[in-house]
Amino acid sequence: MPLQQLLLVTACSEITGETAPDYAICAKNPRVQQRAAQWSLRLQMAEQIPALFILLGAGYFVDALGRRWALRVAGVSAVAVAFASLFVSLFDNASLWFLVAAFVLSGFCGGILLFRLAASAYISDSSSIAHRTKYFLFLDAAFNCAITVGPLIGAILTVIGFLLAGAQVFFLFYPSKMFGWDSLDFGQFALIAASQK
Repeated sequence: MPLQQLLLVTACSEITGETAPDYAICAKNPRVQQRAAQWSLRLQMAEQIPALFILLGAGYFVDALGRRWALRVAGVSAVAVAFASLFVSLFDNASLWFLVAAFVLSGFCGGILLFRLAASAYISDSSSIAHRTKYFLFLDAAFNCAITVGPLIGAILTVIGFLLAGAQVFFLFYPSKMFGWDSLDFGQFALIAASQK
């Protein structure tokens, strides 16, 4: 679920008291949209304000501790935000404050901006002047491709997961149709097939 949709559904749940509100109804409610916008602003400020102060001295730390260290720290912060998003989306009663905490951690770790800074410094240190512009363009292209292709890959994997689940059900029911089994025979087959793992 996209982050803005998650914020909208959670804000609707806070306002209406429903545990699983309908997205179409929530999207039309101005109070819900206002609350979702407030949460979105909190998340952005939770990351951007600490990152602003961290990035003022990040160049020194990138030079002192190394580029790989900075890339790892930025990567860990991105994983923390991903896990917090997953946690909040999987558990209905999870508070959005978990997301705020993850975004604050990301801000104190420099977030994607530190990753970009460290990657640029790494390119500057490891490439010749003649090829440096080309590698910076590759970096920009990689970021842009990741932003656009990443959600597409996620959607494709989701569809494949649903298709595989459907194929498993098909192959589970196929022997019962082929052999003319009744419910008891099918249940025994399913039990034996499940215990073969």
